[in-house]
Amino acid sequence: MSNKVGLFEYQSLTSNISRIAMFDWEQPNEEDNWWPGLKRWVNVQNSKALTGRIHDQWERLLDTIDDNILDVHRAMYAHVFTQPEVLDNSDLYKHDNLVKDIQDYQACAKALQNLDSLGKRFLKRTRVNNLPNPLSMGDIDLTNSSSDVIDSYWPESDYDFKFNLLEDNWRRFFSYNGEMYDELNKTIEDLPGNLPHRLVSKLSQTKLKRSLTNRLEFLTYILAVARFLDTGRDQDYLTPFMFAKENNIKKAIDLYNKKEMGEHQNKYSDHNDLGYGKTSHIGHFIKFVIDNSVITEGNIIELTNNAIDQIVIEKM
Repeated sequence: MSNKVGLFEYQSLTSNISRIAMFDWEQPNEEDNWWPGLKRWVNVQNSKALTGRIHDQWERLLDTIDDNILDVHRAMYAHVFTQPEVLDNSDLYKHDNLVKDIQDYQACAKALQNLDSLGKRFLKRTRVNNLPNPLSMGDIDLTNSSSDVIDSYWPESDYDFKFNLLEDNWRRFFSYNGEMYDELNKTIEDLPGNLPHRLVSKLSQTKLKRSLTNRLEFLTYILAVARFLDTGRDQDYLTPFMFAKENNIKKAIDLYNKKEMGEHQNKYSDHNDLGYGKTSHIGHFIKFVIDNSVITEGNIIELTNNAIDQIVIEKM
């Protein structure tokens, strides 16, 4: 178990302290009252009891940290719901523009969270030759380098290189070809909130035909992209998901809730209904439509009806 937590991961802090305090605790060996979840329950109660006692000390220690570092940690926690170890690297805070962008743009924070995967993909697509400044890793000149060379020499520990690359190009990290275009720029500038960073990183694997600043519309499209990538399907058929509007998406989900049955019934709700907010619910819906619809044109409602019809036909 790792006891390291981020500066603003207060709940994890109290939970870890509680676990350490309870390290030698053993559940009473009473068969009549034995419950497998007792230790977890006791830990939760202990963590709640510690919360008030620890809070003042936590705030006191936060006051000893440089404001610039605190602001970045706070922004990362708000934007990606965690605080990665890269925040412990002091070189990060020497990059003033990057520090500012992390605080101002959640997309930049998500790029930092996925620095290695997005950075390598970006270099492979641009081959470095069209970047504003020549880049090199030690004695390796990356100009016009092949994909294999970039994979082999990606600097896992050279954060000065990676922070420079991110600071100059983080917006382009999300481009399918390493170049900015209007639809992507508008999406990044007004990215919807509460989006998983791994899904946002998939912007780099598709070309947007319109800006996506509505959360439900963004998730509908990007989850469809993820499913197409997983199944090796041609992204030319993503158009119905690209142009699906919130109202129609909700109507399509309502159709699913009303008509879907059997082994495809939703597993994420006590009431067997998919909601409009949870990423897992929307992902379940998108997977159902893509995996069962046999038509590739039309709107999201037509694809949903067709997917439901295929299930009905299978059961006949």
